[in-house]
Amino acid sequence: MLPKILTQLLLSLFALLIRQSYSFSFASQKNYCYIDKNEGSFSSSMIVNHKQLLVSVRNKISREGSIYSTFCLGRSYRFRRSTKAIPRRMTLTDPSKSTTVNSEKISSDKTEDALSYLPENLNLWFDTSLPEGRCIGVVKTNEKEIFRRNALTRKSLTEESNHWIYSVFHPSEIDFAMNLKKNTRNSFWLGRLAIRIALDFPDYPILKDRYGRPLLMKNVYGSISHKQERGVALISLPVIDNNDSNVRLAGIGIDLEMTSRPGRSNISKRVLTINERKSLGNIPGVPKDEEVLLRFSLKEAIYKAAHPLLCQYVSFREAEVTPFADGTASCTWLLDTKADKRIAKLTAHWKKVLDGNFFLTSASVYAKSDEGTNLQ
Repeated sequence: MLPKILTQLLLSLFALLIRQSYSFSFASQKNYCYIDKNEGSFSSSMIVNHKQLLVSVRNKISREGSIYSTFCLGRSYRFRRSTKAIPRRMTLTDPSKSTTVNSEKISSDKTEDALSYLPENLNLWFDTSLPEGRCIGVVKTNEKEIFRRNALTRKSLTEESNHWIYSVFHPSEIDFAMNLKKNTRNSFWLGRLAIRIALDFPDYPILKDRYGRPLLMKNVYGSISHKQERGVALISLPVIDNNDSNVRLAGIGIDLEMTSRPGRSNISKRVLTINERKSLGNIPGVPKDEEVLLRFSLKEAIYKAAHPLLCQYVSFREAEVTPFADGTASCTWLLDTKADKRIAKLTAHWKKVLDGNFFLTSASVYAKSDEGTNLQ
């Protein structure tokens, strides 16, 4: 017993002595040392004896080179790489030409720490600014099921208190997700991960309100979308219109949609009005079948943004959207209730992402100050 305590104390002292150069987290089970290495930073878990001792120190070191073994306190330890570097770029395809746009670098230490716990096949896809706010995308990069129910049970998470999921999600989010069906659960995880990154991993849970929208703190606007193995989130703080101080942001919306649906039926008659179908084909580089999906995606983003003001169900034929080649879009409402009169201003934008395989659409809705006090 005494030799084990002495070993742990020596290791603790050793970690403190090298505080300025490395970052170690000592845990226990046999003589192995595991590396988690991210871009521009280094962290590891050294396994010694059979009792857990946590010593946290951190600093930045060069990413170049690979460490496979070391010799510490007279004992040899083996290393293995356990996480991938977080991507720092995203590809945005401009409606008129292809361009590569630098994403904003995530600089928060809190966010960097949380992302370092993600499994290898769950990564940041992009972090960029859209006209409506900050947009985050996350992606699951292979077919391995990360959130499968038999791996994430309440029993298994209770027994494994250092599971990576606790470093990323709030306990209330975990409890909520465990009761969802598989497909819904995966979408929930991806969407919540994206919005938690965008908000720098807040201490409160981001659940759903009675309309299915993300529950956020006052004066924070947010929207979530997901498609296949990808999730995106858009956030914004309060905004006042530059031309009218009485016009304020009421809601934002984001949507992610594939640019093609091979083998699936055409949805134009279901999601577009007659006028919209007649006006297809006026965007260079966007075929008519793709434009159907683009308009469908724009409606989804606009409806999400407008819902706090409209407070009603809106069918796909109760609004007409027109996308333009410069990446903007307009909307004409056809509501019998005239609820759209509450909207003082609307913006909508679109881009192709991931080499043109997806449409990323965003929208914002503004209201007069007196309308804004009655948001739902």
